[in-house]
Amino acid sequence: MSRTTSPLRDRELTQMLADEPELLAIADAFVATQHWPTPVASRPLRAVIGHAKLASVALVVATAGLAVVPVGGASLGVRAVDGIESLWATQNALDTAANDAQSIAGTYFTGDAVHADTNTVDVYLASAPQSVIDQLNAQHPGIYVIHNDAPNTSETLRNFTATFDPKPLEEQGIQVVEWGPTPDGYFQVGVTTDVATAQAILDRIYGPSVVRAYEAQPIISDPRSR
Repeated sequence: MSRTTSPLRDRELTQMLADEPELLAIADAFVATQHWPTPVASRPLRAVIGHAKLASVALVVATAGLAVVPVGGASLGVRAVDGIESLWATQNALDTAANDAQSIAGTYFTGDAVHADTNTVDVYLASAPQSVIDQLNAQHPGIYVIHNDAPNTSETLRNFTATFDPKPLEEQGIQVVEWGPTPDGYFQVGVTTDVATAQAILDRIYGPSVVRAYEAQPIISDPRSR
């Protein structure tokens, strides 16, 4: 059985357009032709589709939807716009909850992951007391999924990002293309070859499993920038 897939990363937007193949095809084509920037050094502690990207896709879909409005009867374009407005409102509410989590958790905060499809926010904490967890749940009931076992706080991860030196890996012929924190409290380093050797070097420098090596895609320069 075949399965239709979409390059759109936002699951809720993809589901919203599942019954509108014309608009889904337009959105897919738009996303596939864009060059969304990925930071080489530090990654954000929040895992969520970027507002600029979401706005761009929404604008293309809404414009395309309005262009195929039938004369008389239900408007495909209006339904698309209504759905996108609802998605945007949900995203903003979840972003507010995520920002509140960081403020409430303070030094125990590690990171968060916003899920518009389930209307939840994963909050990662480093051994926070029960009083902090209770305050979070009282602030936004039913929104937070709290993980209180993160290995590092956001401050520790920022220090890792600021001081990390790829030279020990590069001196061994290992290409390092990116590094930074994950929302769940780990610091990771992306290399293009020999992950096992990279991990052994990182373990020797920082201690076992403090920094994680993983296989990353090589950086491909954009010929248009030459």
